[in-house]
Amino acid sequence: MDSYIVDTSLTHYSSFMKRQLSAFLFILLASLFSQAEDAAPLEEGREVYRLQRNDSISVTMFQEAAMSRSALIGKSGSISFPLIGSVDLVGLTVPELEQKLVDLYKKDYFVDPKISVIITSYATKSVIVSGGVTRPGAVPYPDEGIITLAQAIAASGGITEMGDTNRITIVRKKGGSTVTTMNQAGELELLPGDTALVHMLPMKDLILPTATISGEVNRQGEIQLPASGKLDILSAIAKAGGFSRIANQKEATLRRFTPQGYTVENIRLRDIRDGKEDMLFIREGDILVIKESRF
Repeated sequence: MDSYIVDTSLTHYSSFMKRQLSAFLFILLASLFSQAEDAAPLEEGREVYRLQRNDSISVTMFQEAAMSRSALIGKSGSISFPLIGSVDLVGLTVPELEQKLVDLYKKDYFVDPKISVIITSYATKSVIVSGGVTRPGAVPYPDEGIITLAQAIAASGGITEMGDTNRITIVRKKGGSTVTTMNQAGELELLPGDTALVHMLPMKDLILPTATISGEVNRQGEIQLPASGKLDILSAIAKAGGFSRIANQKEATLRRFTPQGYTVENIRLRDIRDGKEDMLFIREGDILVIKESRF
């Protein structure tokens, strides 16, 4: 009777262990299958993405640490590798680059090199805004979503008074161009690599306000003011070439047109420079006279 109990217990224990092992194997296989599914997009990305300038990569050769290389793809589009020298990378997928390096090393140096390439960082996507904007240059493209022409121009500080809001050319990275206006800019989506050129107004259409600086400056005559119609007095003097060698840098005379006629005002330049008086702004039609120093 005791022997029967022992045998039965062992039989039940054996069945229990088989069930546990089966469950463990099922979970393990399911986990591996799930990981394979998660990895699929990455492998697909390796096949589709083509290397470009400003990508960073890491290259490893199995059991040959001296052949490993980590670098940024620069303007030349190539990277120099041990023994084989400079290799062009731009336009290749990761598998294509791996095979290219295998072929180059296998040709003269290694029997069967095992090479792995990893992209460690991607080039920053951007659009270029140039021409009549306040800050021409690259505008980062958002990681998610889109950027319109209006948003790109706003990020560049907006169109200047010399920029033509009715003539903006979009040049596509992949070829082709189109001409548009600011009225349509909010509806026009830019793509990474696009260039937006804000054309300049013809000179005949530019009517900028002016003022006159005379006396002891290096370039007497009219100076152009910003579209706002005013310019601080220190910048105005700088636009006239600065003070002459014998200029009185402490005082000046400002003649300004008013509905009652010209007013004449003595300006204490030194106090303005020292911050003891508020900044004075030159306006359209003003005449600033810099006198000769008495000493």
